[in-house]
Amino acid sequence: MLTNIFAESNEQPMMPMAHVLIAASDAEGRADVARRLQNRGFTTTEAGNVTSALNCAYRNPPDCIFTCIDLQDGDCFPLLRAFANDRPVVAGGFEMKPERILTAFHLGADDVLSLPMDAQEMALRLRKAINRFQRRGAHHVSFGGLRLDPNARAVVNERQMRALLTQSEYDALRLLLSHGGQALTRAQIYEAAVGGQMDEESRAVDMLVSKLRSKLRLLNREIETSPRISAVRGSGYCMAPGKGGGKLQTRGQGCIGSCGAAQPLLIWLHVDAARRQAPSAQTTH
Repeated sequence: MLTNIFAESNEQPMMPMAHVLIAASDAEGRADVARRLQNRGFTTTEAGNVTSALNCAYRNPPDCIFTCIDLQDGDCFPLLRAFANDRPVVAGGFEMKPERILTAFHLGADDVLSLPMDAQEMALRLRKAINRFQRRGAHHVSFGGLRLDPNARAVVNERQMRALLTQSEYDALRLLLSHGGQALTRAQIYEAAVGGQMDEESRAVDMLVSKLRSKLRLLNREIETSPRISAVRGSGYCMAPGKGGGKLQTRGQGCIGSCGAAQPLLIWLHVDAARRQAPSAQTTH
């Protein structure tokens, strides 16, 4: 229960800041958290269970995830496995057992909050988690198990297999991964990868995306949950979740506010077991 999540404090709005996904089973407490954070300049999305939280995070990527350790359909650990590398995840709970706290940190939680907590302190802890992640991620770009290695100019999957990229491929993929789940226009991709203004008749972006798709398909041929580059009708392309992802919605078209009733978009579980290395061609380890 989150009904008494906050200790008494003065309501003092802070500067406008980030978007936070709140995952908690208790609807009343979840709404209270959202209200308190909104009073401090955050925007919020709500989810009542792990499945809904995964849906929301893929459809409307937040700047930070705040999740209770125990949720309606299990613990928050699948959420940590899926997103701790992509954005800050802060867990919280009442009278948590030490082993649960350690597990949350082991799976990548940026912070673990002991509830109840002063509302002002929670807002500050979330802001610090976002700031830490932004500093840490200045050269780190990832989405759904794919990440870029700037030193090798390569893309790396969850099995640590990699594919080398040209500079234009790297710049285009960096943009797509940085905005995972969001539609990008061909002009935006052209500007990032080639530079300058794109001619309306140019097929340069389509050819570039075709080459990237071929490399990603070869790299991830046995990883069905790996993200893929999907065409967005009337717009351009987006980096979408892998198999099971269904139709991706862009920011502003759904999953804004409460996502409790969302249909399953994807249950993406990072495989912690020993990685199986498949034979590769045109890839390097």
